[in-house]
Amino acid sequence: MATLTIHRNAEYNNRWRDYQILCNGKKLGSIANAESKSFALPAGTYTLEANIDWCGSQPLQIELQENESQEITVSGFRLGKWLMPATGMVVVLHFLINNLIGRFDYLIFLVFPGFLYLIYMLSFGRKKYLVLKNGNTLETAGSWKDRLQ
Repeated sequence: MATLTIHRNAEYNNRWRDYQILCNGKKLGSIANAESKSFALPAGTYTLEANIDWCGSQPLQIELQENESQEITVSGFRLGKWLMPATGMVVVLHFLINNLIGRFDYLIFLVFPGFLYLIYMLSFGRKKYLVLKNGNTLETAGSWKDRLQ
């Protein structure tokens, strides 16, 4: 038997929902936020997918050899962790400028690209909402100084 280990990054935007892991179209299991799970599979070629609600990932082909161990990382879409905070900061900035300085209605239009991107990811781009990658590419906690070393 081969071992397939799936790691999930810690994300605040999908924190409360589990990802469903599909192997050749059948549910292999689910994985919670910042969790890692290992599955024993017979040697062979597999197609992996991850789903969350109606959104999912592109299929990932893997080949497992007998007694081999492989690692896969699943995470949300690339801009997901920055989209909501940036949008929230623009809304707060708009509120502050309008109430402290005066009318400036055009700042709120900076929010629209973020909303349009999110609407795209939840509709037409729903099969790109999650990303499966070979290897353990977990983002570790720590300061930026630790990451430079």
